[in-house]
Amino acid sequence: MSNVFFQSKHALSSFVDLFVMKLGPSLFGVLASVYQYQWVYDSYFIPLALAMAMWSIIQSSILTPAERASYRYTNYNTNDEMDQCMTALRQSETVKQFSGEEYHSKRYREVLDETERTADHHKWVVEVVKRGSRVIHQLLHVIGTIMCLRLLARGHMKSSDVLFFLGHFQVTYRPLTYLVGLGQDVYNLHSNSLTLLRLIDNDNDMVESEDAPDSWDISEGTIEFKDVHFSYEKKTPVLKGISFTVEAGTTTAIVGATGGGKTTIMDLIARFYDVDQGSVLIDGVDVRHVKQADLRKSISIIPQQNHLLPKSIKFNIQYGTAATNMSATQDEVEGAAQKAQIHEKISSLAKGYETLLYQGGTRFSGGENQRLNIARGLVRPSKILLLDEATSALDMITERNVQNSINDGTKGKTCIVIAHRLPTIIHARQILVIKEGKIAERGTFAELKKIPNGIFKKMWEAQMKVAKERSDFDIHGMT
Repeated sequence: MSNVFFQSKHALSSFVDLFVMKLGPSLFGVLASVYQYQWVYDSYFIPLALAMAMWSIIQSSILTPAERASYRYTNYNTNDEMDQCMTALRQSETVKQFSGEEYHSKRYREVLDETERTADHHKWVVEVVKRGSRVIHQLLHVIGTIMCLRLLARGHMKSSDVLFFLGHFQVTYRPLTYLVGLGQDVYNLHSNSLTLLRLIDNDNDMVESEDAPDSWDISEGTIEFKDVHFSYEKKTPVLKGISFTVEAGTTTAIVGATGGGKTTIMDLIARFYDVDQGSVLIDGVDVRHVKQADLRKSISIIPQQNHLLPKSIKFNIQYGTAATNMSATQDEVEGAAQKAQIHEKISSLAKGYETLLYQGGTRFSGGENQRLNIARGLVRPSKILLLDEATSALDMITERNVQNSINDGTKGKTCIVIAHRLPTIIHARQILVIKEGKIAERGTFAELKKIPNGIFKKMWEAQMKVAKERSDFDIHGMT
């Protein structure tokens, strides 16, 4: 990734120099040469000029594309090589845990060999194009010299004209050659910068609606799915006609097997993707008809994965208010940390909330990182809170305390909770059981437990069986 950004930064900064400092002089040189042949040498050398132009066309339409393809493939392999290396380094602990050293070493050697092979091939292609250009250039120069000598012998040219032509030929041919090379330079820069632009765009087809208001806020927080169909790949549907309503200020829980579409529902609410069919409404407004920034500034998301920044603990929690210029005060940061049951741990550190994470700083456990993540979500002023198995990395007792704090701190907010441990969603207004992209069951906790052979009932019974075998689990404490 760092290699992509370096190449792209260099490419984007080079465009101005390429077009302003090089394109203009080259075009002027070509136009001046055309004038010279037409008016000074009359029509004797027009065929030679046409031959030069024809070679330039052949070079740009046949040889240069081959060089471009070679460069593009070499660039791709270089980026792949860097990605393989950085992935192994960043995930070194995971590599060790699963004994993946040999796999990554082998994969890196394969990518490195392929990169060297493509780089050698690119050098060969470039050399062929350059040598071919030199041969043609010398050939045309010889032909032009012979023509000059014949015209001199017939008295159609003066000796001074012959000398002038031989010198002028270099001035004529050089701009044409340079323009062909300029096309290659433009392509190389475009190839490098396009990778960055694709990363920024994320190949996302979502666009802002033309009729989106200049400003929009979530007033109450009612969420409604109407016959929503969605697929990441058109041939593989993920959601198949999902319809439900979450009343403002209430909590809805979503449970089900992995891959059923639970997280996708969250992503559609925040409009990280657009539905294929149907609509997602907030306060009766289709999320596609408001600006994405306006939509997301009033939604707080606490994901399962912990994406913390190599900054201070305070910065990471305060980052929840990034949409409002990091407006969270120290008291608000500490309050969120207390709700997430991480304040005491932070206070025990020498630098407290100014302690740096990761690079040259403190490394927290998975559960502690998750609590920092929860604090960041809770400090964000929002009408809607989305929790995707936000307490999955916590032990039972800590989870119970954090869950109680979340329940207290989210009163009046619309909450959607994806949960694996069912005791954490006992008080949800409604529970949706997702199976293979559809709502298989829905109801309150008590209602779903009563469905004979129901999916939810079987999940509950299985978890209770495991819970009875654990001495640290207090089902009554969760209720």
